[in-house]
Amino acid sequence: MDVRSLSKRYGANTAVDGLSFAVRANSITAVLGPNGA
Repeated sequence: MDVRSLSKRYGANTAVDGLSFAVRANSITAVLGPNGA
């Protein structure tokens, strides 16, 4: 699966902006922020 230019906002706060990545089949992938959330 390819994800390109993912963005997520909560009201006026931008949590993710322009994230792109690829996930291979049968793999486990996580997206963590600076504080581990």
